[in-house]
Amino acid sequence: LPEEIENCRPYALKEFELLKNVQVIVPLGQIAFTQTLKLLRLRGYEVPPLAFGHGKLFSLRIPNSKLRTISLITTYHPSQQNTLTGKLTRPMFHKIFRMIHSELRTPNSEL
Repeated sequence: LPEEIENCRPYALKEFELLKNVQVIVPLGQIAFTQTLKLLRLRGYEVPPLAFGHGKLFSLRIPNSKLRTISLITTYHPSQQNTLTGKLTRPMFHKIFRMIHSELRTPNSEL
């Protein structure tokens, strides 16, 4: 898995470069969360130490912008292991989509 993550990093960085005006990022699971934080730091974001947990919302300042932020919403990975054991339920996952909807409706300066 670490080798796969390293192999994918250049593609993920390129994708971050190509995506303009991103308002919300939702990494699926702790591995994706950790790698997203690394990518954001590589892109110049000042990312404080953040703890993973389902349904958390973090607001991060976009580099070279005084007002604009990007929202990071965390969720457990929707794997069979997590869904069949009840670690991630349908209502919990639906809550994530409501959070995304709410963040997208919130005015974000300089868009």
